[in-house]
Amino acid sequence: MTNRVWFLVARVLPIALFITSCASTTNPTSAPRYNVGPGSIQNSPSTEAASEDRFLGYNLILTPFDPGIPADSNRFEELGIWPELRRTEAVRFPVELQKHLVNKPTIAKARIAPNMSAVGHFYLNGEIKKSNGEDVELQITLTDISGREKLDRSYRFRVGGYDDPRNTSSNKYAPILVDIADDIDRALRRVRSRERDSLVAIEKLRFAEAFQPEYFSQFLRTVRGRTRLLGVPDENDPEFERINVIYTKDDLFLDSVQKDYDDFFADSNAPYNTWQEQAYIESKARREAAAAARAKLLGGLVVAAVGVAALGDASAYSPEAYTAAAAAVAGAAVALDSSSDFRDAKSHVDSLNEIGRSVNADLAPRVMDIEDREIELTGTAEEQYAAWREYLKQIYIVERTPNVEL
Repeated sequence: MTNRVWFLVARVLPIALFITSCASTTNPTSAPRYNVGPGSIQNSPSTEAASEDRFLGYNLILTPFDPGIPADSNRFEELGIWPELRRTEAVRFPVELQKHLVNKPTIAKARIAPNMSAVGHFYLNGEIKKSNGEDVELQITLTDISGREKLDRSYRFRVGGYDDPRNTSSNKYAPILVDIADDIDRALRRVRSRERDSLVAIEKLRFAEAFQPEYFSQFLRTVRGRTRLLGVPDENDPEFERINVIYTKDDLFLDSVQKDYDDFFADSNAPYNTWQEQAYIESKARREAAAAARAKLLGGLVVAAVGVAALGDASAYSPEAYTAAAAAVAGAAVALDSSSDFRDAKSHVDSLNEIGRSVNADLAPRVMDIEDREIELTGTAEEQYAAWREYLKQIYIVERTPNVEL
């Protein structure tokens, strides 16, 4: 290598090293960007993915269903409705549905609460439209804490028989509850991460607002039943910290309420399953008898009408006249015979009502007593929960002003 070349290398190399050094020290904390392997963009979890990992599922509140009892008590027997039986189903349906929901990955907790004042991310309402042992129809609505409706659907199911190998549950209505649970899970999966984060914040703030609206209402805006998140308190906000303590106490109370509903479900199993099995037989027999009666009546009237028409066209004392008259008489006989099927159907209705009446006596209302360490709650579940919330407010006041005695 000539002296001139060595001279150029000696002059250029330090400059190149200096430029390289400056480029590498401009941002010393940044790591190289690779396409694959450690440090690649693909291996770096996104904020949304990390958020998904932290999220453990929604809190779902179920309340006793609307039993669908008409205001006019004179229609009870006509519709085959016995109030206490329906009220029992109004508790049994959500309790059993809750058992199908607790293992869904979208749900952290699914619990029965006395009413919709309990705090949760989603609320499930139900109404019993029909339940006679063979056919059941339920109206289901799912609403989030912001007031948006996520599901509103009518479900119908007919029991296939007590020897149906596909239905191994003691409750022959179980398939309809499985379908409802699957639809709820699908509805929750469709909630986007941004909406989900908003619901999580709104849930806590709605609970806090119930205890101190003058402070926490600034973070929410509700118009026509729809709530929008305006902001969130600081994590170290002392007011919010106190609310979190109350929130945990309320959560424990709902757990204890769930046990009472579970106990009621277990206690009502034997008489309810007996009603369901017998009601299935009677309801199916009534439906088949009524269908047979209608078919006979319609067929008989058609035959009679054809006979009468033919009789009008035939000459007196002719063979055609005798045939037409015979057809008319036969059709009338079939139509009259249908009345016996209607009587059979009516007897099955009476039998079904009698079954309902006996179960109605077995499933009388029960009081669920819940004792907290500080207070004893009595009355209905709804009365207990109202008293509990009032007690929590007293605790919150004491914690805000320690000099106040409870």
